[in-house]
Amino acid sequence: MKGYHVVLNYLGEEITDEKQIRYTVLEYKKMIDIIRREKLNAAISLKLTQLGLSLNESLCEDNLNEIVKHAKNNKLTIWIDMENSKYTDKTIKIYLKFLKEYHEIGVAIQAYLKRGFELAKLVAANDGMIRLVKGAYKEPSSIVYTSKEDINRNFNEIMQYLFEKRTRLELGTHDEKLVYNAIKLLLKTKHNIEFAFLRGIRNDLKSWLVKEGFKVVEYIPYGPSWKDYVYRRIREKKSNILLALTSIFTK
Repeated sequence: MKGYHVVLNYLGEEITDEKQIRYTVLEYKKMIDIIRREKLNAAISLKLTQLGLSLNESLCEDNLNEIVKHAKNNKLTIWIDMENSKYTDKTIKIYLKFLKEYHEIGVAIQAYLKRGFELAKLVAANDGMIRLVKGAYKEPSSIVYTSKEDINRNFNEIMQYLFEKRTRLELGTHDEKLVYNAIKLLLKTKHNIEFAFLRGIRNDLKSWLVKEGFKVVEYIPYGPSWKDYVYRRIREKKSNILLALTSIFTK
């Protein structure tokens, strides 16, 4: 799409079948080859439980290493999606380990987590790259903020901190107020960030941002394992059901 960068994600999570894990690794490597061959302005985003984290860390790291090496050889950015809270610490640990080997790798931080600010500070302190999102997994209220007001407050506070630290940053939100708050910070700090949107959602806002000269990324999921993805989008907002399906099935 003209004026946009894209991030491609092969849908799937909590994979425990080793053949399916291997297929997923090969799918990401094939994706990298296509991006390079077609000279696309694109990156990839993956979940560590696609690569075997549900089985053991060693398997996951071996598979991630294979993908990272291929991305590095092709000068491609990799994003690691954040999953439910039982994988948060392992995801950050593995991310920081691979960040030492490859600078063009980022991780999602969820603002609805009460410890989201703490995690963002940790990644920023290691010169990491962050995609700041609200978070969509169903979690107990003991570890996440449940009201929109609290989530937005935490998002704004984390965002302001990351602007001040000039952290490499991608903002993954369709919330107009948060986007406009980010623009105010952009005009004040002249920091270079990107706005990330799910495909098919808030096309009006995306188009306006591109027209105004801001960097916009479309997150494009694909693949047969779409149910968990759609359920999370619906939990965020019931009206997202058609938009979530559009993001997967529209070519």
